[in-house]
Amino acid sequence: MLGSLERYEKASKLSNKDFKQAIGVKKEIFDVMVEILHLAYASKHKRRGRHAELSIHDMLLTTLKYWQQYVTQLVH
Repeated sequence: MLGSLERYEKASKLSNKDFKQAIGVKKEIFDVMVEILHLAYASKHKRRGRHAELSIHDMLLTTLKYWQQYVTQLVH
């Protein structure tokens, strides 16, 4: 099983077309989503709180992959 950094690095090395096909969004949109999540996560854990084991990138990758599979099942 790939570690979180390896998983994100592998996905980021894909071409724009392959990235969109694999993840479901363009790289530029993914980067914007990561920035929004960073801001939300920082404000949520401003003072205290348990920090996630996965990186923001991996949380988003996992969510988008799940969403892509979920929508595919609904269509078929």
